[in-house]
Amino acid sequence: MKKFRIGATDIALLVIGILFFVGMLLWFDPCDHVKDDGSFMNCHWADVILTGLAAVVSVISLAHFFIPDERMKAGLSAALIPVSIFACIIPGNLISLCMMSEMRCRAVMTPAAIVCAILVIIASAADIAVQLRRRSK
Repeated sequence: MKKFRIGATDIALLVIGILFFVGMLLWFDPCDHVKDDGSFMNCHWADVILTGLAAVVSVISLAHFFIPDERMKAGLSAALIPVSIFACIIPGNLISLCMMSEMRCRAVMTPAAIVCAILVIIASAADIAVQLRRRSK
């Protein structure tokens, strides 16, 4: 049986993933999404996709935390990188947002999602290096 190790990158990925998800649910959401005619604004759909991606990051980070095998941990960290890159390019690029830069979707949601995604990328890259170094020993 493999020894269960909890490292700094395990904790960092889990904390960032959970904060990303909870933040998208509670703090980073854009303004009221419903138009007068009952349809939704584009920022609503960006919020929905970013919340889903944050949930994926959280689940993968949680699995990463409990799995003891170094190769599996490195693989899960590698899976987090394209998901996080996708989270960076959703708001404003793949889904257009409000025109005014003062709107909540541009002033809060987009920067928060990009910062969280970049932190996940950095922690994932560091974890891949740690896991591969552990594996080579």
